Amino acid sequence: LSFLAVNLLGYDAEVRETVYVLAGGLLIDLLTKTVLSFCLAHERNDLVAISVVVQRVGSAALGLALLGAGYGVVAVAASYTAGSAVGFVLACALTARAIGTPRLEASGRGWRRLTAASFPFAAEDVFTVLLFRGDAVILSLMAAEAAVGRYGAAYRLLEATFFLTYSLSGAFSPMYAYLT
Repeated sequence: LSFLAVNLLGYDAEVRETVYVLAGGLLIDLLTKTVLSFCLAHERNDLVAISVVVQRVGSAALGLALLGAGYGVVAVAASYTAGSAVGFVLACALTARAIGTPRLEASGRGWRRLTAASFPFAAEDVFTVLLFRGDAVILSLMAAEAAVGRYGAAYRLLEATFFLTYSLSGAFSPMYAYLT
């Protein structure tokens, strides 16, 4: 949908390229969340923390280095995608070493129940992203790129505090996995 939106709303080539590159990083992040959910189910939050910290710090360091070298927003977006790939590989390696590899078989039995039970969480994630990012899209249609950039930088400062809620959520997630 984002690919369609950036083309229909008439964004320039650099914005479109940035969205395409970030989409790859987002896909890798979603795959990483699957692996990290397996870690949470086995109460191995240490593996989650290591993977997330390496991914975030690596992405930030590479992004800052690219900015310092004079590269633009597409290169910085690529640093996020590269960091996500490193985080995914690390999460897989740590999980396989510490817990083992999960069975790689799919059974359709129980998917309907699991989908119904997880739907509220999926809806929450979708609406959270729409709430957190929709305002930036609206602002980009109404204001200059500099205003959107300043807004994005200020929003990143706000997001930096999210580790508190994520930490609490992650600490309690294993308990919810086995309590009825």
